[in-house]
Amino acid sequence: MRRRLLASYLSITLFVLIALGLPLGVSYANTEHRRLANDVQQDASAFVQRAGVLVDDDAAAARDKLDMVVDGFARDMDATVVITDAAGEVVVASPGSRTAASTPAMALAQRGVEVTDTFADPRLGSSLGVALPVVVGGQIEGAVLVARAKAPTEHRIQNNWLLLAALGGVIALVVLLVSTLLARSFTKPLVDLDRGAARLGEGDLAVRVEVPSDPPELSGLARSVNATAERLEATRSRRDRPVPELGRRVHRGPAEPAVRAPVRSRQEPTAVPRVAPAVAVVGSASERDRVSSRCRRRVRRRHLACRRPATDVSR
Repeated sequence: MRRRLLASYLSITLFVLIALGLPLGVSYANTEHRRLANDVQQDASAFVQRAGVLVDDDAAAARDKLDMVVDGFARDMDATVVITDAAGEVVVASPGSRTAASTPAMALAQRGVEVTDTFADPRLGSSLGVALPVVVGGQIEGAVLVARAKAPTEHRIQNNWLLLAALGGVIALVVLLVSTLLARSFTKPLVDLDRGAARLGEGDLAVRVEVPSDPPELSGLARSVNATAERLEATRSRRDRPVPELGRRVHRGPAEPAVRAPVRSRQEPTAVPRVAPAVAVVGSASERDRVSSRCRRRVRRRHLACRRPATDVSR
């Protein structure tokens, strides 16, 4: 029974943990992915605005300044930045990212399509990139690709899952300890009652079980078992009580005077006197037999004495 109680407690706990922890973990992962996508989208929009000045007269100075910004951003944010002109030629690119200008996302951005896609970067690995067209005066003057590695985001998501698992394990351990104590408090009175009933069935009438304070059902059952054992013990004590000597327990009634009838004929029988009843305390079967046979012998002797003919003293 204790194992079933523990299994029920743990199953309920695990169900609650899964029902609460799984949505929390999935929601956190989705939030992190959306945050990464929004960050990359905002970074790409900022570089589109900066790339718009490249079509001005002082494009060389703007290009040098933008190149410095791109290098610093790629180094600090662990990202890839590629800016191309209307012909698809690379204008500004972060170190080791010029090959990204030939991706399908950049080709679509050259046509005015905004693209968000996941691709493999030689330097960053699995990355999330956003390609946007550079529009100046209603004309597409180039494209911008900004990509950031997904590894930091995946690492945070993994840490969150581990944290939820550790928290669930601690909660399950606490529930296991508490449920063990509760199950023991529930089953201990039942075990005591079972042992007491078994000993009572084997003939041990001196056995008594401990009466628990709670629950009331077990308390009443324990009192009933103890009361039954007490009654059985009292009954056996009365049955096994030794019987005193029969000579001290047999009482005789007052003796009746013998009445002698007048002599009329030798063949006339004489009245048989009544014998006072003997009252004896009933003991065991053998003692009752002895008392009965002794009483029969005494009655037979008196009966024979009464049947003797009376002597006529007048002769």
